[in-house]
Formats: sequence, structure tokens, C-alpha cells
Amino acid sequence: MDQHGDRDYIVYCDGGCNPRVGAWSCIVVARDGAERECSGFVFGTTNNQMELSGALAGLLLCPEGSRIRLVSDSQYVIRSLGIWTKGWAARNWMTKDNKPVKNVELMRQLHAAGKRRTAGLTLERRRTDLMVSGLNLVDVLPADVAARALGA
Repeated sequence: MDQHGDRDYIVYCDGGCNPRVGAWSCIVVARDGAERECSGFVFGTTNNQMELSGALAGLLLCPEGSRIRLVSDSQYVIRSLGIWTKGWAARNWMTKDNKPVKNVELMRQLHAAGKRRTAGLTLERRRTDLMVSGLNLVDVLPADVAARALGA
């Protein structure tokens, strides 16, 4: 079985932030080897928002009904998509402690994109030191995007 397994697309995503600007990126690899890359930046944001934005952008690049393997180095992204958003959606986007979910708009969008776009979503967390080639590339893109945003 190839790296796709039974998946139509592999989404590699990442995000990062410094005190001035945050950036995200994703690379989507189709079963036929075609790749699409997407990135962006936001001033006055957080690292978690950028991690979520990279995952969201990657999912949105995949056609509805796709079988997707999403690979990220972010435990926050993997847990959000895999565990947390289902419970939060059932509780009207409140935590178990009845507090509003942080980054709720991104979480809602991510949850909806994951449901609409996938005939199956496999989540895989890769530590930075164990990255595969697609994740290595996507890991450096946010820093490059942030540097360009700051005119460096």
C-alpha cells in the first residue's frame, strides 16, 4: 500500500506565530501525486489560531466527500478534530465546565469542513523530529510567510 493507503488526499498542515505576525500553511497531495500549496498570515493572532487555520485551509482544498489523511505536528489540531469538536458541538460550543470554547469560530469551521469534505478522516500527529517530507516543507512555510509579511 502506498503512503495514501485508502485515502484520496494527504493534508500536511502547520502554523506558527511570533509577537507581531502569525502564519499558516498547508500542502495537499492527491493520490495521483498532484500537489497544492496554500499559506497566509494574520497580524495580532495566536499560535493555536494559526495551527487551526492551516488545517482548515487544507481541508477546504479537498473536494467534498474525499477520504483524507491529515498530518500535523500539533496535538491541539489533532485533538480538536478528533475528540473535542464533536463534544463541543453537542454542547452548543461550550466546554464540559460550561465555558465558551476558545477559537470558537475556527473550531466551528474546522468541524464543518471535516464533516462535509470527508468520507473518512484519518488524523496523524507527527512530532517535528519525525516529520515526513511533506510536513518538513510545510513546517518552514509559516516562517517564510511571516518574514514576507514583515517585509524581511
